[in-house]
Amino acid sequence: MENISTAGIITRITQFREADVIGTILSESCGKIDFIARRSAKSRIRFAGGLSLFDIAHYELAIPRGSSSLYQLMGSSSLVSMHIARSVATFNASSLAVEIASEFSTTDDSSNSMVFTLLLDALQAITSGKDAVEIGTSTHDFVNQILQYSGLIGETRDYFHANKETPTHTSAIQDTINRQLDFCEHYLGKPLRTRRNLFA
Repeated sequence: MENISTAGIITRITQFREADVIGTILSESCGKIDFIARRSAKSRIRFAGGLSLFDIAHYELAIPRGSSSLYQLMGSSSLVSMHIARSVATFNASSLAVEIASEFSTTDDSSNSMVFTLLLDALQAITSGKDAVEIGTSTHDFVNQILQYSGLIGETRDYFHANKETPTHTSAIQDTINRQLDFCEHYLGKPLRTRRNLFA
């Protein structure tokens, strides 16, 4: 099997059979990668510490063969440790950032490396936030960067102009983020699953 090596973050993971897992990695070099990790629950050599949602690591994957569309995850080594679950606020904001990065990335696309870089920087800023304002500001900045990278800033402004809303939240940053997310959902044509928890 031909292998690829890339930094990435696990954005989705599900138990499959007794010891296997399937999931998605947002990678630095190939965009989104759907994978299967065989016997991951029993291998502490290939997957030290196991595999978990939001793991940021260096991944070794075998390219799909035959009719399968799944890469086979051969091994991983931790790249950076972030305290995403340090608080409810950091976890919720990080979850939203990961979902947005994933939605604005494509599968097997090497041009998406900037999305991974922006996400890593955002997670660092979010998890370092001292209070709700800092966490909210980091979230807002990340969404704005993704929209800018995707060439959607002009379209976002047009949407804001056509959909003026009365502020309903407790801070200006919350109102601004919610308007950004309104546009993201409008553009994607579906709701963001993690949005409902952002200001919980």
